[in-house]
Amino acid sequence: MSRFAERYDALVQSPSLAPLYEGSGRFNVGWWRDGAATVAEAAERLTARVASRLPPRGRRLEVACGARAADAGADRELGVLCDLSLARLRRAAHAAPGRAVVADAIRLPFRRAAFDQLLSIEAAFHFDSRAGFFAEAARLLAPGGTLALSDFLVRDAESLGGWLVPAANRDVDIDGYRRLLAGAGFAAIEIEDATDACWRGFCAALRRRSAAAEVDRIEAAVAAYVIAVARRAD
Repeated sequence: MSRFAERYDALVQSPSLAPLYEGSGRFNVGWWRDGAATVAEAAERLTARVASRLPPRGRRLEVACGARAADAGADRELGVLCDLSLARLRRAAHAAPGRAVVADAIRLPFRRAAFDQLLSIEAAFHFDSRAGFFAEAARLLAPGGTLALSDFLVRDAESLGGWLVPAANRDVDIDGYRRLLAGAGFAAIEIEDATDACWRGFCAALRRRSAAAEVDRIEAAVAAYVIAVARRAD
């Protein structure tokens, strides 16, 4: 297992964060706009919201699936899961049977145009680099295939933990994010600024458990939280 995966697994299982997710296997900041009562409920809603932006059928790859894969819908048996953490990947694959591969998101062991859909929930800002992941996603998607993801745009990585955000992924705004996707070969790019619905809602939940000043510092470290959908150019 990579050093990053070890540190990330420790973070997910830490006493400060693990109780928030109630053993759900989800680990994201959640979608709060529709009145979620808990972090675990909000995390489930965000996953469903991003996954719903993909077509209902097709060969699907979920990158950095964590301990619980998204619902693969009608073509569940065709889903492929990948993650750096073998322990989390085993748990996800047990819940959603399908092919599971331990792999780095920018060096995925699949042939060109192997998938019609690629999903990644709140992970691309960890990859070294995000631009490399977008290029790899474009390689793996068939022409017209769809990429759907949620992601952090970070302005102060050190406040979140510098190891979480490689230097190449820092200080990118929404326009820059759009340019990265276009440069990798994507078109029909839609980027939703979900900062209020996701990140600020999560920070509000944290304030009920943690010192307000600490949460304020963490909240300010994120410039935006986005949900992006793009089509692989023909």
